[in-house]
Amino acid sequence: MLQIAVTGKPNVGKSSFFNSATASQVEMANYPFTTIDANKAVAHVISQCPCKEMNVTCNPNNSQCIDGTRLIPIELIDVAGLVPGAHEGKGLGNKFLDDLMQAKVFIHVIDASGGTDAEGNPVDLGTHDPLEDIEFLEHEIVMWMYGIVSKNWVRLIRKVEAEHLDFSKVIFEQLSGTGILIEDVIEALRTVNPNYGKWEDEDLIEFVRNLLNIAKPSLVIANKADLPGAKENIERMKEKYPNVIATSAESELALMNATRAG
Repeated sequence: MLQIAVTGKPNVGKSSFFNSATASQVEMANYPFTTIDANKAVAHVISQCPCKEMNVTCNPNNSQCIDGTRLIPIELIDVAGLVPGAHEGKGLGNKFLDDLMQAKVFIHVIDASGGTDAEGNPVDLGTHDPLEDIEFLEHEIVMWMYGIVSKNWVRLIRKVEAEHLDFSKVIFEQLSGTGILIEDVIEALRTVNPNYGKWEDEDLIEFVRNLLNIAKPSLVIANKADLPGAKENIERMKEKYPNVIATSAESELALMNATRAG
């Protein structure tokens, strides 16, 4: 089953989004680090089933088909909130980043209203730039992966050159446990300077950034879209990032709870 990590700084509505997407009931509160241990639950992606077009009876083993609509299960992981410097161990950074290893896709939940500061503390609406949150999330994840790849880098390069090893396989082995595939490494290496023996830190960071875009693509959830000032921020996000979806997780959750209550 595909695993997707729900990421973001504290207090942006990650758990509300998780609950509304999975019909779960994890703890929610208006303060940082409500989520300590990663929560997991199953959500479903809705897709048209080919059974109608092909005029066959559908009996899938890995999903549900309801009158031509396929419900494909995915596992969402609601991980602990991320703060600037997490890759250095700040906040719950190390725990957060370890949980990320399981996922193949990242959903970055952002407070589109600008009502929380860099560490997730409530501030006046519109006083924080949500684009900074996207940038810092991507930076923290890149630097986390960079720390793994760059470990013993000089020794690795010497070994590759001395023993004429396959560079992509060496990198792949270095990334063992992160969910990165050898095909991802090979594709990312095609995007950077092939003279890896002369790579500087900037080259290695560029490789890691490209590798993450290939192996663990991300989607931006512009949450709290119903609050004042959010609309303008969402338009700015869409100008810079290709995959942005506006949401109001609390509103969706309220509708779900009302439906449950009858």
